[in-house]
Amino acid sequence: MRAGIKTERFASTSTTSGIHNIRLSSSLFECIGGLEVALRNSVHLTLTQAFQSDAWYDRVPFRWQPHEMASLQKAKDQICLRGKQPVPSQVISEMTFGFWCGILKRQYSAALWIPHLHKAFPNKRLGYRDARRRLDEIRALRNRIAHHECILHIDLAREYANILDTLDWICPITRSWIEAHSSFRAIWEAFRL
Repeated sequence: MRAGIKTERFASTSTTSGIHNIRLSSSLFECIGGLEVALRNSVHLTLTQAFQSDAWYDRVPFRWQPHEMASLQKAKDQICLRGKQPVPSQVISEMTFGFWCGILKRQYSAALWIPHLHKAFPNKRLGYRDARRRLDEIRALRNRIAHHECILHIDLAREYANILDTLDWICPITRSWIEAHSSFRAIWEAFRL
């Protein structure tokens, strides 16, 4: 078997709908990236203040669940492999979107959400379940895009609105900036013609 793109896969991406899929995916991926940065920065700031340390992830008053512990260790290991010390700013940047969604689990609600983490979403009164559900939906779309899957059957206008709405929960200024610089609407309108 030859390496590369399978013929049937390449043919599907060279069609008009395949090209639209690539363009829409790219435009949404940029928006999701902006959301991920806004989310991690807001959570980091909130928990740094709560635990009075920018290495809050090592000072929480509980044991991380296996998935979050593995994500945290992997981030530190990746930094060490590059010959650097895992200082908090680098650890936070290295953490995956899955980690940020994972800390919204029910298991962390009493220790994180109720006393602190809800403050990372200052513009929306919501429970951890609602925040987790929305972020998991966005993460599922992000993963489909990252794995180069077709997304044309998904209600992308709704997904885009959800990304912007979630950004609004965190920072309306960031939401406005991403919306102003996003190419999604133009690509979406061209696709619908």
